Amino acid sequence: MRTTLTKAMLVTLLVGGSASAGPDISISGFVDTSAHWNANNTGKTILGKAAWGAEAWGVTGSFLAGPEQAGNSGDYRQSYDVTGFVIVEGVKVNLQTNYGNETVAGNRVHWVGGGIQPVVPVTEALSIGARVERFRDPEGARTGAAGGPTVTNVSVAPAWAITKALTVRVEARVDVSSGGDAFEDASGDPKDSQATLSAEVFFRF
Repeated sequence: MRTTLTKAMLVTLLVGGSASAGPDISISGFVDTSAHWNANNTGKTILGKAAWGAEAWGVTGSFLAGPEQAGNSGDYRQSYDVTGFVIVEGVKVNLQTNYGNETVAGNRVHWVGGGIQPVVPVTEALSIGARVERFRDPEGARTGAAGGPTVTNVSVAPAWAITKALTVRVEARVDVSSGGDAFEDASGDPKDSQATLSAEVFFRF
């Protein structure tokens, strides 16, 4: 991640009122005008975001444009994201799609992905989230895998709110790649799938 931000310019526009009064609109932008986030080149990066929504639905679009390669300020990466959510009878359904492209060693590469994540409340304290995502990386630019893999992941994640401030979340996840081995085993050898089990603890102050 980038660690140094100086002489930055931030512009934010807010339009609308409360969710009950109607949809809210927000627009924000950022221009890196000095040291790059990770100081790996002298180029400038532009980021922007626009959001529109209310209490039961929302859509956000964001983009990034700028050089991201070490020692290379001429080849730009562009990344575009659209995320959204809708709440239907207490079930929150999150959606996301992403497209990006970049010039690498004189060649234009690109990637695209999308996902859906419903969150179902079971009780006031317990909810279950599920996620299905698919990511296409034809040139292996983001996964580093030869053959241009398509990666699919499926996960299930129950969350338990022990108190108003403390939540525990457990996730079981399976990733599978086709067209190229996007993962490595413990020895560093490539493989086409992996399964993980993780846990998180959130504490709100």
